[in-house]
Amino acid sequence: MPDVPKASPELDSDQQLFEWLREQGMLVMVFLPGQRESIMGRVEVVGDKSCQLRLVSDELEVSEDLLELAYNKLHIVVVETHLLRMFDRYLVEMGHT
Repeated sequence: MPDVPKASPELDSDQQLFEWLREQGMLVMVFLPGQRESIMGRVEVVGDKSCQLRLVSDELEVSEDLLELAYNKLHIVVVETHLLRMFDRYLVEMGHT
């Protein structure tokens, strides 16, 4: 299971973690094993073995398509950083939520 945000409730599985992130509507940054770049987006669909994110690019453009990510391919999940909160406020102001 990836590192969990400190403010999260008790979670027993990847599915519970991503369901909680979806419910919170948080903008998340995901790192895959062996990669130095991250993927940013919102969790929109949660399944048993994978979730689907609506990606947000570095230019803060919101994708129309969802990207499916298997839980066993995720390394680190980052939420609630200052930068992610700024991006989230911008997306809300621009009506991209």
